[in-house]
Amino acid sequence: MISSFRNGLNAFFAKFSYSGKVKFVIFSAAISAIVLAIMLKISQDQFIKIIKLQMIGLNVHQELTHLNDQNIQEGLLLSKGEKIAENSFIQDIDQSIAHIRYLLQQQKLYELTKLFDIYTRIWKQSKKQAENQSFLNHELIKTLQHILAKNQKNSHLTLNFDSGTHRFTEAFMVRLIETQYLIFKIVEKSALEFPNLINPINRASIQVFLEKLKQNSDEVTDGITKAIQENPFLLNSVTNSPLILRLENFNQYIAHFIEAVELQLHTSKKQELAAEFKAAEEVLAASETLNQEGMAQLRKLFHAQYNTFQTRERIATVSVILGTLLVLLFYVTRVIRQPLAELEKAAQELAKGNLGARVQITSNDEVAQMSLAFNKMAEFYMHMLKQVDVITTNVFDTSLKILEIAKQLGTTVIKEEQAIVEVKDNVKRISRNVREFVHTLPVVNHAASVTASLAEAGREGLSEMEILMQQMMKGSNKIVMTLSSLEEKVVKVQHVIGTIVEMVDQANLLSLNAALVSHRRGIQGAGFSIVANKIRELADQTAYATLYIEKGVNDLFPAVSTSVARVKNFAEGVQDQASRTTLINEQLKNLIAQTQHQIGRFEEANQGIQSQANSAQQIEKSVIELSQDASQITDSALQLYGEIERLCQSAQNLNKAMKTFHIKAD
Repeated sequence: MISSFRNGLNAFFAKFSYSGKVKFVIFSAAISAIVLAIMLKISQDQFIKIIKLQMIGLNVHQELTHLNDQNIQEGLLLSKGEKIAENSFIQDIDQSIAHIRYLLQQQKLYELTKLFDIYTRIWKQSKKQAENQSFLNHELIKTLQHILAKNQKNSHLTLNFDSGTHRFTEAFMVRLIETQYLIFKIVEKSALEFPNLINPINRASIQVFLEKLKQNSDEVTDGITKAIQENPFLLNSVTNSPLILRLENFNQYIAHFIEAVELQLHTSKKQELAAEFKAAEEVLAASETLNQEGMAQLRKLFHAQYNTFQTRERIATVSVILGTLLVLLFYVTRVIRQPLAELEKAAQELAKGNLGARVQITSNDEVAQMSLAFNKMAEFYMHMLKQVDVITTNVFDTSLKILEIAKQLGTTVIKEEQAIVEVKDNVKRISRNVREFVHTLPVVNHAASVTASLAEAGREGLSEMEILMQQMMKGSNKIVMTLSSLEEKVVKVQHVIGTIVEMVDQANLLSLNAALVSHRRGIQGAGFSIVANKIRELADQTAYATLYIEKGVNDLFPAVSTSVARVKNFAEGVQDQASRTTLINEQLKNLIAQTQHQIGRFEEANQGIQSQANSAQQIEKSVIELSQDASQITDSALQLYGEIERLCQSAQNLNKAMKTFHIKAD
């Protein structure tokens, strides 16, 4: 449904030009906003009309309640048995009737005017028929109650969107009127049944009225209290008014009246009846002052609601106009914006590289002409970029091949340069070695001559050394023989020491035997004891000396053995050195001969090397020039490779850029 409507709307707008669409959209939005504003104003005017009607009804209700209070007061007087034909407040009632009639006629409340005419006729009859005043007073009150109810219904007084206002209105316009009427009925019933109030039937009827009175008075108080709590305006307004104080006074008078009636029911005395009448007059006066204050607060509340609705009407009208304009401009201009959105989408696709992006043309307006031009431009770009794509691919492939060749050329040139550098280094090293060798040959020749001289001197020194070696070998042999004989003598001394030790042991044994003999003989053997002691002392001294000698011989024997071994080794070394000296002497003879021969050949080599050194310098110079040329060639090859590589990179980037375009194949 929505899609078909949208398609139909698009088809309808396709007939117009772009400027025609804009004008149509503006005209439609303005008309729609005006229509909605008028509808909103009509609905708001209905609320304002109701509030105005409530304000008129409030004025009428206030006048009617004042008249109702006067009728109830008249009824109280009649219940007391007083005549009111010449009472002063009859003129007040006549004035109230005239004022109410004027008000009803001014506000053109014809239905209430007819009902009030009935009330006026009854009032006129009550003034003429004094005997029926009580009955006619009842009819007046009933008629007035009916007029009040009709006024509430026609003026929608108890109908309000705010719950607080509804409670407040109901408390004053319904419950308070019923409370006043119940007070009148209780007083009238008490007066009629007096002094038979002790009768249960009469008492029960009055108690029923009392219960209703309590309930209505509680509803009045609860309604006013809850209304003040629920409505912030009432709460603020009541704070600066005597309403709460008058409500408290009203409740106190109600409680006092109920106590008076209950006391009258229990006592049924005339003075209690008078107290009841007085309490009724007080509570009616309190209810009238409370009603006046309540009407004043209701009038303020209705005025505030009236002003609020007027403000809301202005704000809502402006909001509806603006909202309608915005909504209609949004939804209706979609027909205008859709072709532009499609053109923008196609342009974005083309910017992303989608060369197949096209705009569907469904009308003949300016946007359609622009879309046609865009499609032609996109077609031209696609054809051109196809050719550029082919060229780019060829350039990229060719640049890759050139890059490969340049890379191979660069590698070859670098290798050649490295080889030339190595040759240059080798040539420099050879040239340097040749120059050094040229400088070294005279030194070598001189060294050979010196070597020959030194070798000759060395040979002569070796001959003298050989003679000394022979002499040292002979001396070492003599030392060996001497040490060997010393070793033999040391051995013999050791044998002698052993013999002395044995002799010392035997002397000790002999001294021991002599001691034993002297001990057996006693005094006769004292000489033997002295000899034995001397022998033992000599034996001990000999043993100590022998041991000392033995220790010295034992210390000497290893040293002699070691000296013999070392001298033998020295003799062998001297003999070996003598043999080597003889061999070296022979070698030096051969070296001297060869050195004399090489000196001549060094002279010839010096001349050849000199000529080779000159050639090496020329070769080194040529190789250095070749190395410089090779370095220049390498630099040129590397530059060529870099340029070709950048060319290849540019071709690759161009190829990648071409890949971003979505080109359809033919």
